[in-house]
Amino acid sequence: GVSVSTYPQLEFNNPTASVDQGLVERGTEFLLPVELARQLGPFAVDGEFGYRFVQYRSDEWLYGLALGHQLSKRLELLGEIHGTARRDFGEDVLVFDLGGRERLDRVLYLLFTAGKSLRGSPEDAPRFLAYLGIGFNF
Repeated sequence: GVSVSTYPQLEFNNPTASVDQGLVERGTEFLLPVELARQLGPFAVDGEFGYRFVQYRSDEWLYGLALGHQLSKRLELLGEIHGTARRDFGEDVLVFDLGGRERLDRVLYLLFTAGKSLRGSPEDAPRFLAYLGIGFNF
């Protein structure tokens, strides 16, 4: 069947030097996403859509589609196309990336991805992005 999930997030930035320096946005944001996932043969397909309520800027829609494949017992490869759009869909950014998850032991795993923007305004859209992180699975 289809699995459905959500992971609401509340983000707030206190008025600090980081806001003054432009490193973080001022105010509070609340993200309410919904994910739909299904296994199709050897591939996992995951669709996502949601809405971000933003205090001092325009609210945003988010959407995406990911495809994953368990290459080995420890390694899963993933591809994703993900976008955000202003509430009126007047401005949007679309990003494509490839990455994966490698299980390091029973609790730890390595997350990695690299990609680039496909659409968006030059000042807002990332041209190249990369991510490397450690995850904990309890």
